[in-house]
Amino acid sequence: MRASIVEMNPDGSGQQRFARGLRNAVGLKWFGNVLFATNQGSDHLGVNGPDETFYSVKPAADYGWPYCHSSNGKIFPDPKLERRGGCAGVTRPYAWFPARSSALGFDYFDDPETLAPLNDAFVVALHGSTDKTVGRGYKIVIMRKGQRLQDFVTGFLQGKTVHGRPCDIMKLDANSFLFTEDNKGVIFLVRRRS
Repeated sequence: MRASIVEMNPDGSGQQRFARGLRNAVGLKWFGNVLFATNQGSDHLGVNGPDETFYSVKPAADYGWPYCHSSNGKIFPDPKLERRGGCAGVTRPYAWFPARSSALGFDYFDDPETLAPLNDAFVVALHGSTDKTVGRGYKIVIMRKGQRLQDFVTGFLQGKTVHGRPCDIMKLDANSFLFTEDNKGVIFLVRRRS
């Protein structure tokens, strides 16, 4: 069951694997009938790879870890771990983030009243690398499938000083959300000006 998303009844009975090969699926949310998840990439391949990934999780799908990874959304085999069949059949990510940016929580804004830049977009907390010299993450981004990430809330890493590490997003209504950060222990309200 390691590196899996497991489903079960509220009392713990009926456990079964929903998906496998996810190294560290942190954010998990259903939107309609689709489960989405953020996932942390492996650390042993250097500071520039592999991607941190975001998946539209399909039942019984294989996401590859520890044998297969993602680089700019393309699947590649681990140079030291081989498996029979290689990476054939491994699911490509819905979207990806820079290595070591640590994508955690997210929410989705699809209400008819949602205004730009949030409309039809995921808002994702990038916690940041534990090694602040890597300098990736430490912000809230807007993500749409097939488009470049858009910075939305920044300034949590300035030089060598960490002012915050975003963790999770909670949508309040069509144009506002809360986000948490665990460096100073603050909850922020983000809303459209009246």
